[in-house]
Amino acid sequence: MEYYQQSLEQWLQENSLFDHQVKNLNPEFLQILRDVLRGIDYLHSVKKRCHRNLSTLNIVIVNGRAKITGMVNDASASKTKQDGHLDYKHLAKVVRTCFGSKQQNIPTELKLFLTYISRSKDSKSSRLLNIENHPIFLSPLQRLCYRVSAHTFLYFGNAKKSFRLTLNDELQKCKWKDKVKLFKGVLDRHKELKHLSSKQRKNFMYKQSAISFMRFARNVIVHLKDNFSQHLESKKLTAEEVDEEFNRCMPEFMPILHQVLVDHGHLMIVHDAVLK
Repeated sequence: MEYYQQSLEQWLQENSLFDHQVKNLNPEFLQILRDVLRGIDYLHSVKKRCHRNLSTLNIVIVNGRAKITGMVNDASASKTKQDGHLDYKHLAKVVRTCFGSKQQNIPTELKLFLTYISRSKDSKSSRLLNIENHPIFLSPLQRLCYRVSAHTFLYFGNAKKSFRLTLNDELQKCKWKDKVKLFKGVLDRHKELKHLSSKQRKNFMYKQSAISFMRFARNVIVHLKDNFSQHLESKKLTAEEVDEEFNRCMPEFMPILHQVLVDHGHLMIVHDAVLK
């Protein structure tokens, strides 16, 4: 294999941060971000050190994979509980610089992710657990699986009441119902249940809350090929189209959901499962 190396700054000059359709982040850029996160974790957990000076110049891309260079070989680089968060804050600054150099806006999910890893050193240390399974790194199909799996915590997870209250509180200003288009029939399904009393039909209605949005998404995904196919004019939808519709309704949902799950002790691991 031909050896090819360049700094992140050079990579930015030759590559885009978004895909060809300018809808999603460039998978290569996400891989770079993931590699750097792994590098930081290795420095902290194995080497017990901090880098303290991450930049677009000392993040090096070698045959498409990122490596961290420019470590200072002195005692000041030793990791302590007080400064372990600094490398993540510097990484967030690097990513913001990448978008600034391109004069492009940072997508909502990535913006929330950067805030998530930059939290104060006094916040819960658990915030960085399971970071590689953060929704921004998942494929559309994996993200759908993530939504369905997360829904189970509403009924079977530990501290489920606290989980519900926290998620609703974090996303209380999101008016998602007004944005639903593709799955409008699912949203209004309670109107078709005329054999039920008005009180019973209320149980099938959705509220303007994050928890209700989670239930809505779960119902769409699980019953996509049967109960609700009539509302979609028999159109076969891709996982990307379904995920895109959810993101349009509530773009903040997935990163906040991940944050709340981790803070409540749930580490999500999503494999390439196929929804049938």
